[in-house]
Amino acid sequence: MAKHTTDVLRKLKMGQQGTISCSREYPMDDVRSYIYGYAFHKKKWFEVKTDSVANSLVVTRAERPKPVKQFDEEEVE
Repeated sequence: MAKHTTDVLRKLKMGQQGTISCSREYPMDDVRSYIYGYAFHKKKWFEVKTDSVANSLVVTRAERPKPVKQFDEEEVE
């Protein structure tokens, strides 16, 4: 599964899409977990969408999300 998934993820440039097919050999949840692990390790961001008709995951290379400022309830009052 690692080679199957990494080959697609490694080739993606910013904004490009790739499709990773899933099967009994490569369950969708396991592939999705591998994508998140790969992204964390390589410090890359991906948007993952499920295509249940084709039984695949559509992965888009994305830019780093901007951090969301957290407000304390005390500051709001």
